[in-house]
Amino acid sequence: MSSPTQSFFPSFTTHTLPVNK
Repeated sequence: MSSPTQSFFPSFTTHTLPVNK
C-alpha cells in the first residue's frame, strides 16, 4: 500500500504541477 502510493504520488504530482502552471 505504501510502495505503490509513494511511487504514484511523486510521478502524478510532478506531472500535474508543471502542467497546471
